[in-house]
Amino acid sequence: MRVTINRSEIIKSAIQLSEYIGAKSSAYEQVRAISYDKPLLDKWVSQALTELGDVLDRLTEYIVRDGDYVSYELKETVTRPQEVEALMTRYASYCVVCHWLNLVLPQAAATYEADRQRELTELVNLAYYRKMPK
Repeated sequence: MRVTINRSEIIKSAIQLSEYIGAKSSAYEQVRAISYDKPLLDKWVSQALTELGDVLDRLTEYIVRDGDYVSYELKETVTRPQEVEALMTRYASYCVVCHWLNLVLPQAAATYEADRQRELTELVNLAYYRKMPK
């Protein structure tokens, strides 16, 4: 079973989230990420995807990087693969945003770090969930 993540979607989501945080904190120009920041954001996406590989290590047979897409070939079938993909994307987005906020608005980083940990816990619970045998 293959779960595929789109790096561009992660960056797009992180940029949107940074704009939301900036608007909410009245520091829009300071906090929002722009296209100029994409190389830095892409570096953090790579780190987040590596973390995901570590988290899913027992389930992952191998990882394939093909341009903008990263596919995790899983040894076992997960119960809800679309939800696992969505959680992986959200987790990676939160990782990127946490790194970004540590640079531009450190006081807000703790809130989003808690969200990142919540997403990770939910991902682990879903990915490693198994139905009881009959």
